[in-house]
Amino acid sequence: MEKAFSIVQFAGQLSKNHPGAMKAIVSHLAFSKIPTINIEAMCRDWSISKQKLYQLLFAMEEIGLITIVQKSPIEKPYSEGSKIFFADPVIYNVLQAETGNFREAFVVFSLKNKGTLLAEKDETKGDLIFNGICLEIGGANKKTKTGRFCHPR
Repeated sequence: MEKAFSIVQFAGQLSKNHPGAMKAIVSHLAFSKIPTINIEAMCRDWSISKQKLYQLLFAMEEIGLITIVQKSPIEKPYSEGSKIFFADPVIYNVLQAETGNFREAFVVFSLKNKGTLLAEKDETKGDLIFNGICLEIGGANKKTKTGRFCHPR
């Protein structure tokens, strides 16, 4: 039998502004053109400490709400530029959210347990790197990017 977890179990005690921060994270995931982590800006915009933001992100990932894709396997998972997605891409449709984020979240959902998946450091080259292969997740109007060769990390 699978055990249910709550945000409080992972993040500790929540104050009155923490649910607001979690709503802001959800909104950020749904409507940002490129949902990346910028700890300094998030803490400033949402009036939350770095420690609590890290706890909330960790808790949201542990309960299966979000997935964080790092830029490299040796960095901290919440380092600036890491990409953050809803763990279940269907949430983007439910919220009528950014279609491009749905596309990337679907690829992340499909590949995250199949090999090494990283966020591309240079957005001009692509979106994600899977087992050393650069992936550009595009829609009908997406332009081809130049310099699409990715070096294995």
